[in-house]
Amino acid sequence: MFSDGIAAQAGRDTVLVVDDNPQDRTFVVHELRNEFQKAEIWEATTEPQLELSLQGEELDLVVTDYHLQWSDGIAILNRVKAMWPDCPVIMFTECGDEEIEMQGRRNGLDDYVVKNAKHRLRLRAATRSVLDHAATRKRAEELASRLGSLLSQLPIGVFSCRPD
Repeated sequence: MFSDGIAAQAGRDTVLVVDDNPQDRTFVVHELRNEFQKAEIWEATTEPQLELSLQGEELDLVVTDYHLQWSDGIAILNRVKAMWPDCPVIMFTECGDEEIEMQGRRNGLDDYVVKNAKHRLRLRAATRSVLDHAATRKRAEELASRLGSLLSQLPIGVFSCRPD
């Protein structure tokens, strides 16, 4: 993943930016390119472009606006999480509505950043943070799976307790 700046297993890290406002989209793409030079950044400005993007390879990050002419950020979040539950999603929007943020978080939203000049650096920090968290979560799952495999090979009984 992005956290070490090296291209992903399949080649390049893939980011999808969903925003129908050209200035906002250009800003997000610019910020992402500054933070992740090797990333492949796709842009979706319409529903057909979103559909095409979601039919491609697995995404490593999605940054979406909330207010779209043809949908909203919660619907985009739900579509992405239905396909790739571990894909981080950041909502970058002008609305700054606490209720929308809470609904998004209940549905798996990883971060919520309000669009304004003060939050320019916040977008970069949010992308780095959610990607680092996703990489840590993936590594923990791999280690737990590996440990389970090793424990199952032992000729003696082993008791394991997990929080769930």
